[in-house]
Amino acid sequence: MTHVGKAAALAAVALLTATAARAQSNIDARGIELVPNQPSPFARSGITLDGALAAPVGTLRGEALLDWNSQILSLSLGNQKLGNLVPYRFDLHLMFSWTPLAFLEVAVDLPATLVQGSNFSELDATGLVVPGINTTGLNDLRILPRIFLLDAEKAPFGAALSLETRFPTGNEQSFMGANTVVFAPRLALERGFGPVRILLNAGLVLQGAGQFINLYVQDQLMLGGGVIFRFNDAGAFHDIQAMAETVTYTPLQTPFTSNTSTPTPWEVLVGVRTRIGRIFGAELDLGRGITSTPGYGREAFRLIAAFRVDVEPQPKVAVPPPPLDRDHDGVPDELDKCPDEPGPKENDGCPDVDTDGDGIPDRLDACPREPGSREMDGCPDRDGDQIPDREDKCPDEPGPAENDGCPVVGEPLVQLETKRIRIRGSVLFDTGMATILAQSYPLLDEVVQVLKDNPTIGPVRIEGNTDSRGSRPYNLDLSERRAKAVEDYLVKHGIKRSRLRTIGYGFDHPVATNETALGRAKNRRVEFRLLGPDGQEEQDMPVPPAGKAPGPPGQKPPEPVPFPGAPAKTP
Repeated sequence: MTHVGKAAALAAVALLTATAARAQSNIDARGIELVPNQPSPFARSGITLDGALAAPVGTLRGEALLDWNSQILSLSLGNQKLGNLVPYRFDLHLMFSWTPLAFLEVAVDLPATLVQGSNFSELDATGLVVPGINTTGLNDLRILPRIFLLDAEKAPFGAALSLETRFPTGNEQSFMGANTVVFAPRLALERGFGPVRILLNAGLVLQGAGQFINLYVQDQLMLGGGVIFRFNDAGAFHDIQAMAETVTYTPLQTPFTSNTSTPTPWEVLVGVRTRIGRIFGAELDLGRGITSTPGYGREAFRLIAAFRVDVEPQPKVAVPPPPLDRDHDGVPDELDKCPDEPGPKENDGCPDVDTDGDGIPDRLDACPREPGSREMDGCPDRDGDQIPDREDKCPDEPGPAENDGCPVVGEPLVQLETKRIRIRGSVLFDTGMATILAQSYPLLDEVVQVLKDNPTIGPVRIEGNTDSRGSRPYNLDLSERRAKAVEDYLVKHGIKRSRLRTIGYGFDHPVATNETALGRAKNRRVEFRLLGPDGQEEQDMPVPPAGKAPGPPGQKPPEPVPFPGAPAKTP
């Protein structure tokens, strides 16, 4: 400090001391909180302003907030600044809030000064001896219940009343709190316009008188206004908000005075906050006092950084009551044509009827007045050829499915062709089993005879095929077992096993639709495929041009080799 400055300071202190002496007051009573504008601990609030938008019932918030202020207590002579007694202060706020009821939120703020600067040695040159200050310590505990008076989402504007009480837990001699209990009621009004929220606050700070030299702090009127703008989400960042607000505290005794003894704190803050993921959040704010000479309540610079956890209950999804179902058949009464008698949905909730008593309900029975089997869609099969009578063109004479259930007349049942042994009949098995029915023995006996009469052909691959009823693994296994059963029959009747191969295709190679009993009967078949010496399928003989036969001129193409003794083809 220059000699001129020291002289000025001495004159100022002398003048202040004399003034204080005349007023018979203690110039070093202190009991002053150097950061009058404290952050709001409430959910859905501004930076320091309160909002009136309630969080969902059950919401919990925990927040750690760091608050840096610079040049918050100056040494001045009139409008001339001589120095900074407290050049900076760094506070930590641990804040918690809970919304137990739709109209009530309760918050707690546990503040502490982590470090603050002390330049009280600047007073030594004035000859004024006062105790210094602690650089760390607790601040005043804040308890803040808030009552929501008007719902911001339903009324033209929202209104909430907070009843803040501060308890003197801070070091009043180090400017970390008041010297008495402080009561600070505040009314918050809010109006929303789409993504924009407008906040207005007005309140009182009723406290005991605090004094340091010529700085007097007593009861104050608080006024503030701000705006919050919400942006669209961006990736992991949700509820992105930009904020701006201004707040002033003016003495009730001398409102809005420019007197340095009873100043009017006034600052502007701007900031941004966001939620990260579902529960975590962060905030960063900057501020400055409205002044050209920083001091109490009009800091040179303010920086706030906050980290929070918000746990909001998930909205309950209304579950409609289950529909009435008197007979408990799974069909609601409003859709059940027989609401007092259980029945399947396919029958509109009415009991199944089985007119012919074959165990197949009429809705699934293709022949509801004639008893039959499930394999035949509930229809009878008089000739036992596994083709239902209603699709069998010869219901009283057994015949293969490929001939629509009629016996083959005028053609051999077994023929040796270039790629296969063709059978004009069906190898029949017990339903769902690999047991060959006796009525198929004559057909297989003819296959045996063809193989004996042609010992050079083969190997022969026995191919089993099924219809589509049942799962694919089940049908693959069934078709393989049926092919093996045919192989065993041929071996038992004199064919060497080395000439035979087996494979089961399940329902992978259908030759007809599986939607009808006749189509399924055609798909349930056994085929005999000729393989070459290398185990590959024989190739078709070249197809000659129309009107010409292969081989030397005049030679006819070879005829299929029928089973010996079979009736000759009628020309």
